[in-house]
Amino acid sequence: MITLGVRELACRLAIDSSSFERASGNLLRAAGLSIGEESLRKLVEHEGKLLLHAQQSEQLELDFAAADCKTTDTPGGREVTRVYVGTDGVKVPIITDAEKRKRRARSIEKRKHLPRRRGVRRRPLPAARKGADRSYKEFKLVTYYDQHGKHRWVRATRKDHRVAGKLMRQGAAELRLPAAEQKVAVVDGAEWIRSQLQQNVRCLDAIVLDFYHLAEHVHAARRVVFGEESESGKTWVEHLLHAVKHEGY
Repeated sequence: MITLGVRELACRLAIDSSSFERASGNLLRAAGLSIGEESLRKLVEHEGKLLLHAQQSEQLELDFAAADCKTTDTPGGREVTRVYVGTDGVKVPIITDAEKRKRRARSIEKRKHLPRRRGVRRRPLPAARKGADRSYKEFKLVTYYDQHGKHRWVRATRKDHRVAGKLMRQGAAELRLPAAEQKVAVVDGAEWIRSQLQQNVRCLDAIVLDFYHLAEHVHAARRVVFGEESESGKTWVEHLLHAVKHEGY
């Protein structure tokens, strides 16, 4: 029986590690817990499936609603309820079938040189699992959060923008979004994002371009107009972004 605390620690380390092998080593160093690479993978995948099932069957309990997202970060210091909506497509690295075969071949070769104990039969490698057809897949994230990041609602899908739109609508309903005084989407400039927000979160007060992507476009303009290494171009960017951040746009 693996305790809840061990399962949580194993999942957190696996998420932040580049491989289950590294996560297994980190778990041993951090907590003195020895769980093999394959056993750790099965544990983390099982916990992920349980979470997905809870989400799909609407069993995840929320501990906040839009009315709880209060802030005094306003021009006059007046307390308001404010909820931000964010969504984006992210590319997640995954292991291709070719890479899995290479890793398995290395494991087989490595096992050949391990010392054998007389009369002890070595445990066979687990059955090979088919890898992905490419090294990256795009996932779409949808999040609702308050001014200070104390409250967050996050969902992800590997399906298309229409499913992401359903998640936007689901989040707005679960959080009772219309109850918030201020409802703002802070997103990049992708057309599918604006379209899905307009269709599925119609109570929004505004859809604005986030500062990071705004800065990307400003720097792209700098490189075209001034050149890559121009000091005058860098000064122009500094002044412009400072004005946007502190004076509005």
